[in-house]
Amino acid sequence: MRTFSRSRLSPAWHVALCLALHLFAPAAFAQVAAPASRASDPVGRIRGTVVDGATGDPLGAAAVAIGDTSDPSRTFGTVTGPDGGFLIEGVPAGSYVVEITFVGYSSHTVEDVTVSAENPRVDLGTLRLAPAPVELDELTAAVERSAIRLEADRTTYQVKDLPSAVSGTAIDVLRELPAVDVDVEGNVSLRGGEGVTVQVNGRPVPMRGEQLAAFLRQLPANLIDRVEVMPNPSAKHDPEGAAGVLNIVLRENTDLGTSGGLNLGGGTPNRQNASGNLGYQKGPITLFASYGFFAMDQESEGTLFREYLSSEPRTFLSQRSSIAYDRHSHNLNATGEFRPTGKDIFGISLMLNTWDTDETGIDTYLDLDAGGSATRHFRHLSDRGDDYRFHDHALTYKRTLEGNRHELSVEVRHNRTRNGTSNLLAEQPLPLHGGSAPDPAASRREAVDATGVTWTAQADYSRPLGPATRLEIGYKGTLRRLDNDLAASTVAPDGDGLIPDPARSNAFDHDEEIHAGYAVVQRQFGAFEVHGGLRIEHTTTDFELRTTGESHSHGYTDFFPSATLAYRIGETKQLRANYAKRVQRPDSWSLNPFARYQDASYRFVGNPYLEPEYTHAFELGYQQFGSLGSVQISPYYRRSTNALRTIQTVDDEGITTITFRNLATNETWGADVNGSIRFGRLSVFGGVNAYRAETDGSNLEEAVSSRAFTWSARANTSVRITPTLDAQLFYMYRAPMDVEQGRIGRMEMMSFALRKKLFGDKGNISFQIVDPFDRMEFSYRMHDARQEQTLRRKFGVRGAYLSFGYSFGRPPKIEQREAPQAPPQTPGMGIP
Repeated sequence: MRTFSRSRLSPAWHVALCLALHLFAPAAFAQVAAPASRASDPVGRIRGTVVDGATGDPLGAAAVAIGDTSDPSRTFGTVTGPDGGFLIEGVPAGSYVVEITFVGYSSHTVEDVTVSAENPRVDLGTLRLAPAPVELDELTAAVERSAIRLEADRTTYQVKDLPSAVSGTAIDVLRELPAVDVDVEGNVSLRGGEGVTVQVNGRPVPMRGEQLAAFLRQLPANLIDRVEVMPNPSAKHDPEGAAGVLNIVLRENTDLGTSGGLNLGGGTPNRQNASGNLGYQKGPITLFASYGFFAMDQESEGTLFREYLSSEPRTFLSQRSSIAYDRHSHNLNATGEFRPTGKDIFGISLMLNTWDTDETGIDTYLDLDAGGSATRHFRHLSDRGDDYRFHDHALTYKRTLEGNRHELSVEVRHNRTRNGTSNLLAEQPLPLHGGSAPDPAASRREAVDATGVTWTAQADYSRPLGPATRLEIGYKGTLRRLDNDLAASTVAPDGDGLIPDPARSNAFDHDEEIHAGYAVVQRQFGAFEVHGGLRIEHTTTDFELRTTGESHSHGYTDFFPSATLAYRIGETKQLRANYAKRVQRPDSWSLNPFARYQDASYRFVGNPYLEPEYTHAFELGYQQFGSLGSVQISPYYRRSTNALRTIQTVDDEGITTITFRNLATNETWGADVNGSIRFGRLSVFGGVNAYRAETDGSNLEEAVSSRAFTWSARANTSVRITPTLDAQLFYMYRAPMDVEQGRIGRMEMMSFALRKKLFGDKGNISFQIVDPFDRMEFSYRMHDARQEQTLRRKFGVRGAYLSFGYSFGRPPKIEQREAPQAPPQTPGMGIP
């Protein structure tokens, strides 16, 4: 007769038990997971996998309780990991009853589980829990997910508690993340390395450079759930992006039934945002859609002072600039899933993004002689409009054979971009010593029509190779095509009509085809976990200048290995080491050899002979979590060959030319320290990144080498004033740093926010002040043999914003099933 007694838990107790296990199991079960046994007793282990009985999906953070039938006082347990698996070692010989519970599911019991000398290793196989949706009216449980979550190959940052989530954009979110930096042009770097691949919902965004920066500026922050930072992703992921991958995951708060939300906001400088989402899930159908609108008027100003070192006597240039922006965008994201069986999922996804920008710029120039007297006074004016459209569609199929351990997934994806730009330029002479100036007349016009199309087909297959080994293999084919037409013209002398300018007009096609195959093996050796992978890619590129008939073709095969070794020290600490090879391929903007003029004094010229940049990235990591918070220390080293860099030159006429070159090597080594702490009503997370970079540019005619050390720090502090009111303070500082052709000055940013909960947890109202002391600016000092110049720019971002959010719908609700922050099998790190 069984002497271990158990009682059926009410829905409320199911919730309480799972919450307690999710939050405190790593510490609590460290004391009870290995019950005392006599030295003579044989010991074994019990393992299994817990999945959703209807869909086959793994259930992470399910509670596993084990009771000894001969000694009711001896009970112990654990929680399942992200893959639904659990493993309890050090189990004395005996007879046991295993009970699995998870909120929203009927409990599952396995009786007569025997551990003996003849059968020390017991595998319970796949345990299926039957869904049992329950109303949670009688229990209110507030669980806050960790601001930081660490996994084997990535660090995840939750966005909802960042100040930028109130009224900012994706650019503002990325600026708040440790080790991530965004410059004045919107270019993203990670740990000082450029060439970061940006993904949305795990799919690479088919944009780079100016287009990518514009996309991130228009994506409302309140549509973002989290950002995953992957400095050294495995061979399963695309190797594009020398510095790593940033994956922006959009919100999908779908529960059983119908749910939705609405956010509205506005403030100064003239900024408005609105977004909404709607989710539906019933039976085999899951639907989700979100929409966001963002509009902003902004002004920036700057100065430039240049000394021409090559002239005798020395001459100077003084420039003042002002730019007024008017931007607005629309974003639509929709997904749908159909599960005809517990093992099959058919999915469809759609993303639409449009933005329009009107930009008016005025640059005033003053030429000075050696004595500082003005010799020429003139003004350049530009009126630029951008019209951008982005469409992305994907069809997916997934077949699950055993949890997430044995599955096949297939995806076909198509996206299309269309960018139309029109820039009207004018030059106006000004009197040297005051007086009226004639009205400016447009002199030139540049119109760009660029269309990009990308097709991808991908298949991934994973399966277990024994109880502790897993194999993942896959194929991905990518076909990209970009057509770009630049039509330059001059305005007719009478101001009526345009005269084509063939010398400045050009058209080109850029085709890229990539075929890739990969294999990744994961294996667990007790406290050790090993990942090893290899990706093989063959790339073919064709670049044709239709204007001249010139073409450039290139084909090459690359091997991209990756490796990770993790060692778990108890339940709260982990050591990690990994390596990955990455690549940064030149884009069409940097390849196009035709000059594109920003104004009469600045032009961009590409280089069709650019080679891909290859990076070998190494990283060590130590992570620890506890009841008060967490800490992560990550020393790293990167070595790049054919380093892609922007090179700037100034000729004798004062025209600045920006082009692109491959430098011989670049080496970066440093350390990233991130941490979080929660003490009572106060919680803080932040980090410090310090590194040294050395660039060898001796392969160029005029060497542009550099050695630099810099550091940056960020902190986000939250104080709970009352149960419904909290205050947040964010501060970021980046120290000055040397680059290949000069020195970039310090940058700092600050914001303050108050957030008040309304209608229980359904609504909130937030007030935010950005850059209260008007300290956000950019400065750059450049020096070469011909000239020395200092550039300063102010962004005009200081402002105050008010926003309101509301969630509606009251469905039968099952709490979102997420992997625990620190599963025993692969500990993560977060705030318990």
